[in-house]
Amino acid sequence: MPIELGWEKPEQVLHVVFGERWTDDEYSAAVDEANAMIRGIEHRVTILLDVVQSSLRPQSNVFTQGKRTFSQMPPNVDRIFIIGGNTFTRAMMATFFKVYNRPGLDIQVVASKAEALERVNAV
Repeated sequence: MPIELGWEKPEQVLHVVFGERWTDDEYSAAVDEANAMIRGIEHRVTILLDVVQSSLRPQSNVFTQGKRTFSQMPPNVDRIFIIGGNTFTRAMMATFFKVYNRPGLDIQVVASKAEALERVNAV
């Protein structure tokens, strides 16, 4: 399971699960698929990035991929929850978000999917 995508809440919360190992091409395909799923929706969408199993060590320049991800992200994405991850994964994602984040995008790191959904439902 490289990267899997699916709606946690239909057309409201997109759950992206990263497997332990994935390639640059698999990441690019997942970004394209996620963007296509979100672009057809007019209301705000939350993304859960589940990196519990991932080592976040693709075979390419992760900063190039991070820039591409944020530059192509649909404007109706308003929140991203990063679920789990080791110290390296969290540090890399924190760097991406500082460098490439856009105004109005709320990014939070949480320990579990349950915690992310609790925060989603609290709004």
